[in-house]
Amino acid sequence: MEKLRKRPALASVSVDPSDGGGWCECEKCRALGSISDRVAILANEVAAAVGAESPGKLVGLYAYNHHSPAPSVRIAPNVVVSVATAFLHGDQTVEEIMDGWGRQGAVLGVREYYAVNTWDRDQPAQSRGANLAYLSRTIPGFHARGARFMSAESSDNWGPNGLGYYIASRLLWDVRQAQRVPELVDDFLARAFGPARSRCGSSTRSSMGPVRTSVSTTGRPHVPRAGPGEGACRPCRRRAGAPG
Repeated sequence: MEKLRKRPALASVSVDPSDGGGWCECEKCRALGSISDRVAILANEVAAAVGAESPGKLVGLYAYNHHSPAPSVRIAPNVVVSVATAFLHGDQTVEEIMDGWGRQGAVLGVREYYAVNTWDRDQPAQSRGANLAYLSRTIPGFHARGARFMSAESSDNWGPNGLGYYIASRLLWDVRQAQRVPELVDDFLARAFGPARSRCGSSTRSSMGPVRTSVSTTGRPHVPRAGPGEGACRPCRRRAGAPG
């Protein structure tokens, strides 16, 4: 509450737990329910205080790692839950996790990974942010499932990923633009390279090939999952291109 008082222009405050595990498992904490239940209880209490003093402000958290599964607790209407697309706990898909939180009343968002340097090293065609097929499928798909917010980890790597970032921004503005991706690519090339568009275009299009870190052989995004400890298990980290 003090943060909102000092910075009234803020639209939201975060109550997401610190990254990692280390959750208390004493008798009193276990009595509160699952880790997701505990996160939801705290978020709801903060949301009630925020709503009373600052109507219209939102409370945000992730569905991520140990608190990625949906809770058994209903979520306050001014809480936004952004479902991470990697480092999830359990065996559910991103879509199943979104549906679970949505059934509990959460306003949904998505926490994406468009470029992570330790995964792709800013190489062409090695990140989700460079994969136009992935972007064209997932952004409208997330929206259709009720997501209204999006944040994405990304890097200052406009050479390999500038086109994908541009396409993502257009789709986030209007998901119907997914039907016009070839036109948007031509628009990007014309505005970015002008007379050199034909030469740069062939290079840019070749960088839109198969993306090993983000799409499996079934066409579904690969989602590293959290193991019993912290973060993703070692085999998942290897498949995601991260150091083992």
